[in-house]
Amino acid sequence: MFLQQLLPNGTRLAFHDLQPDEMESWLETLPSAQPGEAARALVAQLAELRRTNLTVRSRLKLLELMRDKAESLLPGIQQRLDGASLPLPPTLQQAVIDGNSLLKALSLGYAMVADAISGKWSGLGFQKPLLLAVTQGLRLNGRRLELAYAVYARGSRSAWTELHRLYRLVRAAEAASMPAEGAEELPERVYVKALLLAFAEPTRFAPGDLDRVQFYLERYGHLAQLEPASTLQAAGERGAFLIREGATEAGFSLHRWRDGPWQPSDLVLRCDPLVKKLVGQIDGLERGIMPAKLGLPRNASQPEYLALLRELAKLWSAPPSRRHPRTHFRPRVDVVLGCTALRAFIAGPAFRRRTQDGPVSADAEGEMTEWTVTNESPDGFALRYVGGNTGEVRVGEILAIRPRGSSAMHIAIVRRATSTVASLEIGVQMLASRAAAATVNLPGEGGPQSAVQRQVQVIFLPRMPAFDNAPAILAPPGTIGYGIEFTMPCKGRNMLMRVARCIAKTPTCEVLVLEKQAAHNDEESEAAA
Repeated sequence: MFLQQLLPNGTRLAFHDLQPDEMESWLETLPSAQPGEAARALVAQLAELRRTNLTVRSRLKLLELMRDKAESLLPGIQQRLDGASLPLPPTLQQAVIDGNSLLKALSLGYAMVADAISGKWSGLGFQKPLLLAVTQGLRLNGRRLELAYAVYARGSRSAWTELHRLYRLVRAAEAASMPAEGAEELPERVYVKALLLAFAEPTRFAPGDLDRVQFYLERYGHLAQLEPASTLQAAGERGAFLIREGATEAGFSLHRWRDGPWQPSDLVLRCDPLVKKLVGQIDGLERGIMPAKLGLPRNASQPEYLALLRELAKLWSAPPSRRHPRTHFRPRVDVVLGCTALRAFIAGPAFRRRTQDGPVSADAEGEMTEWTVTNESPDGFALRYVGGNTGEVRVGEILAIRPRGSSAMHIAIVRRATSTVASLEIGVQMLASRAAAATVNLPGEGGPQSAVQRQVQVIFLPRMPAFDNAPAILAPPGTIGYGIEFTMPCKGRNMLMRVARCIAKTPTCEVLVLEKQAAHNDEESEAAA
């Protein structure tokens, strides 16, 4: 729907005659209950706006009205993506496209205003519109990236090019640390938060982690500082990232920099003050200090939250190198995703050797999917999706991998995911090469001596090489608490096990590390079935 359709008798109204109240009337006709359709109408109208020759102030007024409408539509698009499984079905792929197109069209509109003002007019009373245009352009491109992160995509290269360009534009005007009228944040803070979020490697976020990291950056992102790269002493510095003008990505860790001298326009993001704050908070949580006293949310003391904070401290200081060679031969493997499907698989067809090379039968083999191994690291693999019902692929989910033509099986956990319209790739960390379905008997409400017991079905991992060869169980969330003791068959005898800690939590299970307490005679213990 275009503005002309609202005018009586088919009268056409050029944009240069348009008044804000007429734009508001048109925006009210957009179907808010159908955010995708409304977003596409806005994108078309923004393209028409860019072709006109309005004054800077008139253009900004119309852009602000259209941005306000977009802000009411984007939550509806985002809500459809919350909790979505990978690979995305076509309807959700369209939702991502609609949201990204709307944010991109708005950002281009503000960029045109900023370019028109920059250099020529900022000294003649146009500094305020310049600040507003740049700040909104930075915000909108940052939100394009966040939308991509929500579905495990890497984000648009053009968004990064614009972020770098707009920030340098406002920095050249010596206004990067000045507030824009009508905007909530300083241009530099918007830019720095986008950089820090990218350096936190969002493709490795478990469900909920994106919101947690954004919350942390809202409070403490200002501690990271941008400086000219000329202030650097040498490459290899920890807690520093090189930010290059015109780049199609966020930047490069100087801890791993091997690509030559700096360029005059290079900047460096120093994260040392931020990391120092973060390490202090982690230390406080480990010593039992209440999260609120450390400036953290109430759930920061949970194991998965604390693990996220430790990972952020590492990534913002000295991110590890993961350059493992790609395999030329890409073997096919079968994968079972999710703890519920995995336990049924282990208890049934897991150790039957596959005899056919065609598509996997779900009835015969459980919820299997087909993947190829694209590369191998010391403790895991990168897998690319081929076909089958994936169920719910998310970072943090448990899976089993079985090579074709083999009865061997490996239990792993998804540590990262990268999704595009055409492909899905995950990186997995190996947990164990052996697993067994088991049922553990737990004390009832009367305590260890109670005759009343409850049973919990679990998957037992006798040995996890990545965790000091400790045993573990995969148990439904919240069913077995820390410190609980029970017996488990291990190495031909019944062992008394104690739940020591949780190293991962998914919607379907918790990975609980066990400590061996003592050996029991068969008469004195009730073995897990």
